[in-house]
Amino acid sequence: MIEERGRIVKVDKDFVWVETLRKSTCGSCQAQNTCGHGIMSRLKPSRNHAYIRAANRYPLNEGDEVTIALAEDAVVSASFLVYLIPLLLLILSAVTGTELNFAEPIVILLSLSGLLAGFGFVRWWAARAKVESRYQPEVLYWHVPLSTSENS
Repeated sequence: MIEERGRIVKVDKDFVWVETLRKSTCGSCQAQNTCGHGIMSRLKPSRNHAYIRAANRYPLNEGDEVTIALAEDAVVSASFLVYLIPLLLLILSAVTGTELNFAEPIVILLSLSGLLAGFGFVRWWAARAKVESRYQPEVLYWHVPLSTSENS
């Protein structure tokens, strides 16, 4: 499980919105001056917080500290679909157009059509996956604050 700790900012019926602090390791990396991620993070305005919708089974309130989690296999399969499917359809479309001896502009249009079809498939899959609980982060732990006593 991939876990992240955060604070609840909104409570819905079966879900909570959790604010987490985005972490970057760019400051400790030796390649930060040549890395694309490091360069882009310096160019764009800093957004230090992420808001994540997570399934909830605890009696939580706004401001409570929680740990949310998502299964690693869900991240791997989603990454596979989001990155690999559009690329494979682009390549398959290009190869098909070339094998059918289409003119180069037609092959280019066919390749772009394959890429767009891949993006369409990913969009359809993402809408379907919202229903599946395996792709939904969930509240794993509720960090109950210790009661404070004025006598101590």
